[in-house]
Amino acid sequence: MDTIRTRPNPNEWAPLSLRRKHRDASEPTDDTKAAIHFILGEIYKPAPTRNLQLSPQQRAYAWACHAVIAPWRRLSADVSLEDSPRRRWGEAVAAYVARSADALLHIRIDLYRPRDFPFQPAWVDNVFWRREAWAQLCEHAYRWESAHLELIPAFAFSETPAVPFARLTTLTWRYAAPPAWPRSSYTIPTTFFAQAPHLQSVTLCYNTEPLPIEIPRAWRMPSLSVWAGPRRGRAGVEMMARGHLDLYNPDTDAVSPWKTLVPALSIVCAARHWLRDLELCVGSLDPRTLQGTMDISSTTEFPMLERLVLYDDACQLASLIVAPQLRDVKVDADGSDERRDRHDPFWGHPLLSVSHLLTNPGGCAHLRSLYLSPQMGEDLRTLFTCLESVPMLEQLVLDTEANDDFPDGILRFEIVLALTRRANNVHSLALLPSLVALTLNFEICMTMYMNEEVMLDDAPYSPLPMYNAVWRMLASRRLEQYHGGSTLRALRAFSSNINQGYASWPLPAPAQWSMSATSAVDWSSEAEEELARVLHEEEDPYDETLLDIAENEYS
Repeated sequence: MDTIRTRPNPNEWAPLSLRRKHRDASEPTDDTKAAIHFILGEIYKPAPTRNLQLSPQQRAYAWACHAVIAPWRRLSADVSLEDSPRRRWGEAVAAYVARSADALLHIRIDLYRPRDFPFQPAWVDNVFWRREAWAQLCEHAYRWESAHLELIPAFAFSETPAVPFARLTTLTWRYAAPPAWPRSSYTIPTTFFAQAPHLQSVTLCYNTEPLPIEIPRAWRMPSLSVWAGPRRGRAGVEMMARGHLDLYNPDTDAVSPWKTLVPALSIVCAARHWLRDLELCVGSLDPRTLQGTMDISSTTEFPMLERLVLYDDACQLASLIVAPQLRDVKVDADGSDERRDRHDPFWGHPLLSVSHLLTNPGGCAHLRSLYLSPQMGEDLRTLFTCLESVPMLEQLVLDTEANDDFPDGILRFEIVLALTRRANNVHSLALLPSLVALTLNFEICMTMYMNEEVMLDDAPYSPLPMYNAVWRMLASRRLEQYHGGSTLRALRAFSSNINQGYASWPLPAPAQWSMSATSAVDWSSEAEEELARVLHEEEDPYDETLLDIAENEYS
């Protein structure tokens, strides 16, 4: 006869059964157990036993007991100035390492000091920092799978000998030299991780100029990201407000000689043969500083590169790159006036550099996705050159929302008209025939009604004509067409900020749409009604607007 076991009473259940009668020598002491509680948030989860209703205190205690008696299969050690016990975190790390057997280690040490932090950097280096804990982690370097190291004292990499990181796949290193060191030299410790042959992703962030970065022989990472300081302008302010890259003090991040990509270009060029994903950011980059580091008289081939992301003045490097396998390009140059007086000048012309990238012989034949966020003062003809150079493109984002250039922004009626397929204009039929996902984010003032604040020809500005023009463009790309023996694909996903206060768009946003979807998108009855209203308007939106529209081949 089968034995039927009764389910334990939830009120009587307690994790005492998890305890051992005889504890081995590696089990942490009672004093150490208290130090472990600060990381319990990493493993805090609902009780694993079905149908048990445990209080939060019971769950926390159960996991605490389980943590100190059973080897862990996966370990994430997260140490930070804000959240870790200031004098006990070393013991907790030691306990984690001791109880995790040979489990892979995910290390995150963040020594960033918030603005209201009561101690100076010397306290962090000499009191909070635990040399013995760091040494013990390094003894287990062969188990590291990922490492995120932020503002680690420089002496930590010189006191501990370089060790093999046989399983390390992801490395992130961030450092900001103090403001008093504008000319002092320091080295990004890539050689400390020299024995890491399986690296897949490397991210390096710095604010003050380091010595040229050395790439270890064993490194063959397909992904490289280098941030020489934060984003410029409003983009940088917003990133720091969200807590991204906030180690860069806004009071010092604009000092002229401090931020430069030049020391990182040596590692970029050395890795060009195997890189598949490259991301570069710098607020201002004087092209004259590239002499001797990168050949600016010719292009450099990245034969395996598939994804390229360039922020702000790093955009000008696009013109120096040939990447025949490139599939995804993002060029984002902040075009706001935010804090312009505190930053070095904008040297680059992003759209011009991108046009060179797209038209360089041997490059971009496989490009499928393009994100363009140009800065102010860009040339409309150059944007047309970019769009005309990528007939195979499937996804396009044009984003000028943060620019401060109303009413002269580069994303304007001329672009919407060019994207509108018309039987009597062969240029419009030839433009982006493979496009299936489109995002148009206009300068924010173009999306709002303006009364006394902004007057155009003594009349208030209205976004309604642009909104109507966008609907006409969507209608023209609604169905698959044929022209000159080629297929003109239908638009399947769309988003724009020009419809604030108006009807929803008839297509799903690109973020909610899958490229693998092949079926046509059915428009809702509300969308059909809105399109009918737009098409029956007596005024042509291009005649109704007060904005100037230049004549071109798409007119």
